[in-house]
Amino acid sequence: MSRNFKTPNMMKWAKDLFPLCRSITGKGTQATLRYFQKLNPSFKIIKFKSGKKVFDWKIPLEWNISDAYIKHESGKKFADFKKIAHMLHCFRMIFCCFVGVDIN
Repeated sequence: MSRNFKTPNMMKWAKDLFPLCRSITGKGTQATLRYFQKLNPSFKIIKFKSGKKVFDWKIPLEWNISDAYIKHESGKKFADFKKIAHMLHCFRMIFCCFVGVDIN
């Protein structure tokens, strides 16, 4: 199989994949894995059921976010998921550190 990893292709991949909302589970992660599989058909996707114990970890339930934001008392929304889905995790980290919340 010929793999073409030239810069123009990599930029296209980044543009295609960057907007997807990915967590450890969910539609964005599944779409990303399918994208990789189209680039390389020998890429194998292995599925596990939620709740299955793997080493010292239990596979979580799948979840998909549809909306999230931080809302000022004036009504203005910040860190609006619908506008910047790929950055929401960063805002979560900053917010939790700022208000002293343990996110683990």
